[in-house]
Amino acid sequence: MSTARNGGLVLAAGIGLAALAAGCGGSSGVQTPSNQVPPAPLCPSTDPVALTVKNILGRCAVEVAGSAASTAVAQTLCVPSGTVPLSTTPRPGAILPPTPWHDTDADHGNGDPGTVSQPGPVSATTITAAAGTNPCVWTCCTLPDGTGCPASNQCP
Repeated sequence: MSTARNGGLVLAAGIGLAALAAGCGGSSGVQTPSNQVPPAPLCPSTDPVALTVKNILGRCAVEVAGSAASTAVAQTLCVPSGTVPLSTTPRPGAILPPTPWHDTDADHGNGDPGTVSQPGPVSATTITAAAGTNPCVWTCCTLPDGTGCPASNQCP
């Protein structure tokens, strides 16, 4: 084979792998590595509730209702209606800002500090997921200089 053909095969294989990877995601509990929120999972009824949690720029490790910590920038999970516990921990190279949570039960327009504990630090808070709704919350861990989180609401 010529060099051009070998390059073409590598390019075709790369395109095939990219297409395969692009087709993944979107079901209950599936995490997405892009800034796009996966479609709401098809929860079996209005209870459980499809809860979307955005981890802006993926600088936090986020736990939802006791699930394993995730660094995905968005995840949509089916959760029972009622109070859902959330926690966020900054990843290496990031810090926990004064109000890392937004659109939670304790966010009254300026963010939610959560309850901070050590080691970590970890910020824990809640969202009340009402049956028949599709709530969305977001968190952001800043850069060491305290910058890097958006000021505008990141949930639709």
